[in-house]
Amino acid sequence: MSLMLPKKNDQVFQLTLTELAFMLVFLMMLITGWMVLDADKQAGQTAEKLKKTEVELKQCGSLQPENHGLKIRIAELERQTGVLSAFLEKTKALTAKDAVPAIMEDLTTAVAFKKAFEEASGKRLDSHSATQQGWNCITAQAKNDAMEKERQNLINQVTFMRNQLESLNGKKGFGQPPCWVDNNGRVQRLLAVEVTDQGLVVRPGWPAERDEDMKKLPNVQALIGGGKAQSPAAFHAAALPLLEWGKKQSPECRLYASVTISATRVDASLAGQNAVFDHFFPYGKVTMQKGGN
Repeated sequence: MSLMLPKKNDQVFQLTLTELAFMLVFLMMLITGWMVLDADKQAGQTAEKLKKTEVELKQCGSLQPENHGLKIRIAELERQTGVLSAFLEKTKALTAKDAVPAIMEDLTTAVAFKKAFEEASGKRLDSHSATQQGWNCITAQAKNDAMEKERQNLINQVTFMRNQLESLNGKKGFGQPPCWVDNNGRVQRLLAVEVTDQGLVVRPGWPAERDEDMKKLPNVQALIGGGKAQSPAAFHAAALPLLEWGKKQSPECRLYASVTISATRVDASLAGQNAVFDHFFPYGKVTMQKGGN
């Protein structure tokens, strides 16, 4: 009896290739469906997050005016903090031993002033009135200083005139008193003028104590003109306002100028001197520089 060989067929694990392919396709569809469901779920979650974010953004938008106000407040607080910090730094520079007496002295002075004012005026002095009275005192003091300076100048002018009268011995004096006189009755000049062949060179001649008075005079800087030579006609035009200013004072007075001659031509020398003395009284004698006539 012969052995029988097993019969071949196209099945694998009892499944045909067609059934296997169908199962693979089904499995792929199942996986794809699961991925679609998962993506849809994530999309829903994302949409929900977007809605929450939109709500938060709307809330933030409604808080913008409040945030702006807070920013302004923060800036103001920072400024105040800076001021306080600077004050504290200054305070730290003083020891308690130095600071307390200084504060007590200021308080004592303030209380004494308040008491004296109320007793003299019969009025109560509050903080607003104290500030106003302080400014009034400063203004009044400035006016008083100006009046005292003018009074002293008038006294000096009288002293000058008295000296002139005592030295005249029947001779005619200069006429109007000088506008500027020191406490000893001596004349103070305004300008120093040099007469040259090219014209008149004008330089400052006033003492340092007259710096503020000089600023009140008309056209002084224009007359000086940076120290450049100017013709007698130009000098006359620039000096005339100073002459007119002296005539308007009470009493009428004259400003003084010293004259130095360095011109080599007689006509230039005479024209220059006449231009100066038409507007100013002579301060001392005319000085002739070497080489002049």
